[in-house]
Amino acid sequence: MTEKGGYAEYIFASSHPMMRIPDELDAGEVVVVALNYLVAHQALSRVARIRRGQAILVTGAAGGIGTAIVQLGRLLRLRMYGVDSPAKHRWLVEHGVVPLDTQRDDVVKALRRLEPAGVDAVLDGAGGEWADAGLAVLRPGGVLVEYANPGSPASTLRLLARAAGQDLIPKGKRIRLYGTTSWRLDRRPLMEAWATLYGLLGARKIAPVIADRFPLAEARQAHARLERGDIAGNLVLMVPGEDRR
Repeated sequence: MTEKGGYAEYIFASSHPMMRIPDELDAGEVVVVALNYLVAHQALSRVARIRRGQAILVTGAAGGIGTAIVQLGRLLRLRMYGVDSPAKHRWLVEHGVVPLDTQRDDVVKALRRLEPAGVDAVLDGAGGEWADAGLAVLRPGGVLVEYANPGSPASTLRLLARAAGQDLIPKGKRIRLYGTTSWRLDRRPLMEAWATLYGLLGARKIAPVIADRFPLAEARQAHARLERGDIAGNLVLMVPGEDRR
């Protein structure tokens, strides 16, 4: 998994740690699992410590990481609520998620009606004011997981300070920030998660949602389509010679 240089023609990478991927796995699905499912798995299991049958709220639930959270959540038989645009609600319903619109006040009102005691975890990749909505719908002792936060360095620092303050409240609601670079000093959690996830992929217990595949030379067009915000799942760039299944 590259942290920099994803579009480089050549990149230097250490041979350790690396993981061998079975040849029979689809290259497009493999690359989706490498990052999006890794984040989903770590956010659910290592950060939120979600248990079977609990309730979660996912923002951007039909996006790349969101669809991964949903598929892993179904394996845990979670009660799932998802925030995304109305155009993606059909996908959410088909995958066992109660869809919610993108108005924060409406989301809070709906969840207070549907889950009066609050949800066990909120998994948020949107950042900003969604942290307030997330805290509002959590049960006491619940956790708000902020991953892939797109905010500025200043907003991230404010969120870190707020997380520290939440930790001082006995049995209060917690805020946790997750990023794959947090395991830079110890890759074992990542290697263990990848082994689990590629096992699930090989057994077809997960199936990455790929809306379309583009040759690498059409990366610009892929970004333009992604930024329209109307796709469910992932777009994959394929290098020449790879199977376009």
